[in-house]
Amino acid sequence: MKRKHLFLVLLALGFVLQLFNTFFTLYPFPGLEFLKVMFPALLLLASFIDSDPKLGLPLILYRVGLFFTLIGDYFLGIPNTPYFYFGMAGFAVGYLLYALTTRPQKSFPFILLISFSISIIQFITLDLSDAFKVSLVIAYMFIITFLLAGGWSQWIDRQKIKHLLIAFGFTFIYISDSMIGQDVFGSIKISQIPILLTYDFGQTLIALGFWRQLRDS
Repeated sequence: MKRKHLFLVLLALGFVLQLFNTFFTLYPFPGLEFLKVMFPALLLLASFIDSDPKLGLPLILYRVGLFFTLIGDYFLGIPNTPYFYFGMAGFAVGYLLYALTTRPQKSFPFILLISFSISIIQFITLDLSDAFKVSLVIAYMFIITFLLAGGWSQWIDRQKIKHLLIAFGFTFIYISDSMIGQDVFGSIKISQIPILLTYDFGQTLIALGFWRQLRDS
């Protein structure tokens, strides 16, 4: 099997597996936490199979970031335990590294302003009861706001298909985390199904953005 075909098989397998993880999130079973980490693990494996080696540092940052999201998935996959903030920390580090893979230029300040405005609107709708939660949410929202702005400004400045895929991937992740924020810290209860589906699409599109076959696209 050619490397590019194996890459796509791993992405498809991870995507389908994440659909099954939706069921295990709705009806968690102790001891099956490893199923949550299989999705990012398959994407990480795919990145070593057929990613663009000429990307250099951004590819390294992506892989390390993906590993931290794997850690986040593990802690969030443990049912009935107080590990939510450990998972949140894992994703925060992972997404910060994702954001650092982008290379935006002139459009970044304008797109950052738009992203920041969206985040502020969301923040004021949350019900945060203590300073600890406020500080955590502000730090996390800063990271995913930077992530969203970096992705779209990179595409605007460079106009490449791979950058568009990454921008949409970052957007799906931003939407997924926004729904989690509303579900955990807000007054709106949101099903895990749209949260996981948007996360699934986001991670998969980002992986495609680093695919070697899109080197010049």
